[in-house]
Order: sequence, then C-alpha cells, then structure tokens
Amino acid sequence: LSGGAAVFDTAGAVNVGLGGTVQLLANETVSSYAGAGDNVGTNDSTLALGAFTLTTTAGAAIANVTTSGGSIVAGTSITDADDDNNVTGTSIVLQAATGVGTSADPIETTLANVEAAGGSGGVFLANTGNLIIGGVSALVGVSATASDVN
Repeated sequence: LSGGAAVFDTAGAVNVGLGGTVQLLANETVSSYAGAGDNVGTNDSTLALGAFTLTTTAGAAIANVTTSGGSIVAGTSITDADDDNNVTGTSIVLQAATGVGTSADPIETTLANVEAAGGSGGVFLANTGNLIIGGVSALVGVSATASDVN
C-alpha cells in the first residue's frame, strides 16, 4: 500500500510502516488504520486523503495526514501516533465515537478549517496558525457528547 495504491480490502486492518504512504483514490472503509511515527518527524507514514473519506469500523491512529477537504470517520477513536504535526492541508472533518485526540496528546494540525465530532471521548486539537471552525461539510462545528472540546 504505497506509491498511490488504493485500499481495496474493506475487511482488513491497514498498517503503514515508517516512510510508507497510502493515497486514497476514492472513499474507503477498513477495519482499522495505524500510521507509524518515528518520534522525530522525519520518516512518518503518510495518509494522503485528498478530498476523500477514510472510514474505520474500529480506530485510526494517525501520524501524518495530508488533506484538501477529506474526512476520517472512526468507529472508536482517532489518536495521535507520533510526536509532531498530524494533519496538514486546507481542511478536514474528524469524527469518532469515543474521541478525537486526548487531553494529554491532542491531534496536532496545520489547517485553515476543521469540523469534528468526538462522541463520548471529546475533541482535543492543537492547531498552528489561524483556524476556522466550520466551512468544510454538513457537520458544521466541533462537538462531543460526554467530554471536553479543547
């Protein structure tokens, strides 16, 4: 799953090693996604969303994501798999039933627009630069059902 190959196995887990890239060429559904981070930010795996949606029936651990209006929708949580910036691009929608990031390890972003729903686990983001909440999809805004938004 590198060099621009699409994900076709809708039942399987996708694990991307250091330096690897998964590029979505269409909306995809997998059981889980795990990107690798090297803890120095020089060889992280990359999820190239573009304007597509990656849906996981379980969780998504992200290291480096590039986006131009794409979405990550997780059946459980979206977590930070490295120690530096996680999402770069124009805009993204993040949805997870049990949380987007954590208070101890937020999802680091460099975006212009974001929308997120963190369900019972809340939404924890740390953006570099100006950030507009909304303007991406029909979700509009940032919300959580039983936890904080930070």
